[in-house]
Amino acid sequence: MSKLESLVSAYCDGRINEADLAELESLLKDSTEARKYLIEYMNVEAGLKEISDAKADLVMFPESKKTVIEKKNYWVYAAVVLLAINLLVFWLPENSIGAETVQVFDDNPVDEMTYSSNAVAQLTRIVDVDWGNAELTKVSKDLSPGQLKFESGLVQIEFFSGATMVLEGPAEIQVKSAMEVLCLSGKMHVKVPESAQGFIVDTGQMKVHDLGTEFAIDMKDDNREVHVLDGEVEIYHEGKKLKSLLKDDSVAWDEHEAELAEVASRSDFVTYRQIGKFGSSYTQKRQREWREHMAELSERDDVILLYDFDVEEDWQRSLTNKANFKTSEQKKYASTMEGGIIGASWSEGRWRGKKALDFKSINDRIRLNIPGTYKDVTMSAWVRIDSFDRWLSSLLLTDGFKSGALHWQLSDMGEMILGAKYSNAKKDYHDKAYNIFSPQVIQLDSLGQWVHVAFVYDSEAKKINQFLNGELIHSGDIKVPQMIELGDAEIGNWHTRAKGRDAIRSFNGRMDEFMIFSSALSYEEIQELYEKGLP
Repeated sequence: MSKLESLVSAYCDGRINEADLAELESLLKDSTEARKYLIEYMNVEAGLKEISDAKADLVMFPESKKTVIEKKNYWVYAAVVLLAINLLVFWLPENSIGAETVQVFDDNPVDEMTYSSNAVAQLTRIVDVDWGNAELTKVSKDLSPGQLKFESGLVQIEFFSGATMVLEGPAEIQVKSAMEVLCLSGKMHVKVPESAQGFIVDTGQMKVHDLGTEFAIDMKDDNREVHVLDGEVEIYHEGKKLKSLLKDDSVAWDEHEAELAEVASRSDFVTYRQIGKFGSSYTQKRQREWREHMAELSERDDVILLYDFDVEEDWQRSLTNKANFKTSEQKKYASTMEGGIIGASWSEGRWRGKKALDFKSINDRIRLNIPGTYKDVTMSAWVRIDSFDRWLSSLLLTDGFKSGALHWQLSDMGEMILGAKYSNAKKDYHDKAYNIFSPQVIQLDSLGQWVHVAFVYDSEAKKINQFLNGELIHSGDIKVPQMIELGDAEIGNWHTRAKGRDAIRSFNGRMDEFMIFSSALSYEEIQELYEKGLP
């Protein structure tokens, strides 16, 4: 037996001492092969224990092993996370037990949540905007230095310096920093507090230096106008100060004369005080369109489950399945698919006046039963993730993990995970289930924002496709096609008799739409779900 084999065996038996533990940590840190050996060893051990100990709950980690988790070593942490996945044991109604196992996609597992953006501002209001060919609606509302362009509508931008800008389309700007913007077209109103004094709007010919004020700009074709609504600004051209403007002063840049000219004051600019009124009517319009789309979807033959979270009263403690079943067989199952709300409280959803369920306690959940067997399945949901308090966070998990089950969840590193179980056979038991991990898609700057998540289990293509905000973000292979049987399940939590902290998979955030289809939706259909539900 090699030294590595001896150390791994002692670790798994719970008899490793501190010196050997440190040596094992060092090996795991430095060697990819060592990490792979540990994972494979634990796969085998988990399978053997499932077979021999089917009537006892498996303790996740002996006390002597917990020290590995406490070490601030990311490679060891990644290995231990994989161990935990492979050691999960489930009690099922049929007294058969399953375990989720892990596919390892590379030698560099994600070890911490990341912050990908170098954002300098946020889009805080979007009213009836036509983005044209822009892809901005597919990403975070955080704005990094770069272009922002739209054909019509209103947007409100809050810069990290404290300045607030309302843009009217058609408009195009280049965000340079939290303190400077290049305006290429459109109308804007800018409010600059004392904390953001010195904020600059560059019109190409004029640079407007704010001294703590409110001003507006209209980028007309021939004359670019600046109107001071309160306070004071300074106008610069090619580095030279041309003029100071006070409240009610208005000037334009005369392209023909290449100089400033006084113009009549105007007040026909949408301000941060007024955009809320426009936003209210737009929100009502979007909700009407969304409800019409939900009504259309409810008539589809392939809709198994449609929870729209569109309730009237906070006292309601169940969700009605809005799928309009047509056959007698479907209608027989309809009543079993009412969702029982446990613990979660009603809160504001994607739109003002729209309800969502807020999951906060480790016991919050929606309890339901999904009858039938299916060749293909698509699930989609609108969620606002507030934080990752747990190693895994449930979107929908079946009770236990029997053959035919799917487990849809998020990791604390922001990965989407779809687990599938295709057999209860005891021979090579640990190989009868697998997980498809997406790359890290939920990042720190995505927390607290509404996002649309979906997956498609496509048996014909033998693919599991995962989507974020209407975009395909990962595609994995179906290891063995299976007839999908969900049965008793929970949204936002997991009903299991597995032990340990890792058995707690409570979701922390809000949810205000959840759908299941008995077909493999196309890319275009997933995109439509996102676009119709976009707040």
